[in-house]
Amino acid sequence: MRMVLANGEGRVGVEAAVAVLQRGDAALEAVEQGIRLVERDPHIHSVGRGGHPNLTGEVECDAAIMNGATLECGAVAALRDHVHAVSVAREVMQRLPHVFLWARGRRDSRARSAPRRPRC
Repeated sequence: MRMVLANGEGRVGVEAAVAVLQRGDAALEAVEQGIRLVERDPHIHSVGRGGHPNLTGEVECDAAIMNGATLECGAVAALRDHVHAVSVAREVMQRLPHVFLWARGRRDSRARSAPRRPRC
C-alpha cells in the first residue's frame, strides 16, 4: 500500500503527491512534486519562498531527500535564490559524487561538499 503523510504545512502538497503515486510513478517523484508545492507557498514560513529570513535578512533554504529502496540521499544547505531546494537536493543525490552540498552565500561561488561514503 502506498500513502502520503505530511504535517500541517505539508498538506498543500499531498494531493499532488497522491496524483503522482496514482499514475504509478516512483515515490521519490511524489515526494519531490509534493514538497515543491510547499516550497512555493508564500504562506508557509518554515521553508521555501515564504521562509523566515536569517539574521542577515535573507531567506536560505535547506533540503534533503532519500530513496528508501537504494538508501541514496542528497542534501543541500544555505541555498539562496532557489525556490525548490528539494529539487537541488535530488540533483545532488542523482548526479554528484557527494551527499551534501553547502554554499556560503551568493557572493561565495565555492561550494562545500561531503564525499559519499560506502554503504554500511
